[in-house]
Amino acid sequence: MVTDPQLGSCVHCGRALPQKTSPLQRKEKQSSDTCPNCGAMVRSSEVICITCNTNLVTGKVIPKDAGIKQARLTDSQKRIIAFVGLGVLLLMAAAVVWILL
Repeated sequence: MVTDPQLGSCVHCGRALPQKTSPLQRKEKQSSDTCPNCGAMVRSSEVICITCNTNLVTGKVIPKDAGIKQARLTDSQKRIIAFVGLGVLLLMAAAVVWILL
């Protein structure tokens, strides 16, 4: 398809052409001091706004739970941790008693 990049639309069908940004324009956009979504202060090196989870490069908001799974301990794992902790405490108490005697 032949198009004139200076025109805002296709010379054949008249449909609007997507606006292409140069690397310099993208860098200027990234170096802004505020998030475009919430207005929070951001550093020029940041990619994600930590206030509203907006990708500062694409401008899209990332859902808070996107791809993150919370680790849940099973009851048996909780018991094992409790017994190990209790064992450590007993060893520490025995060491203190041994030192004091």
